[in-house]
Amino acid sequence: HALAPGDRVAAYAHNSDAYLIGFLACARAGLVHVPVNQNLTGDDLLYLLDQSGSSLVLTDPDLAGRLPAGRAVRALRDAPGSLLDALETERPFTPERPP
Repeated sequence: HALAPGDRVAAYAHNSDAYLIGFLACARAGLVHVPVNQNLTGDDLLYLLDQSGSSLVLTDPDLAGRLPAGRAVRALRDAPGSLLDALETERPFTPERPP
């Protein structure tokens, strides 16, 4: 799913290291991080996602089943194509070292 700076990304996930990495990835890419309470379900969850204008939802696999159909979703971890897997394989971090 292609995103541009300024796009909103909902984070519907448990508090974890993966959540923090998702938050930092959004900040680095110029995306607007939209935190979503992991206890929301049904109409409350749908309302928040609709009103936030989120283009993508980052989530944990065990919460993905609660999301309304038709949403662009990417797992934070523990699933094929997850955000953490992509960060490790698509663009490995290599810190610059002083000469």
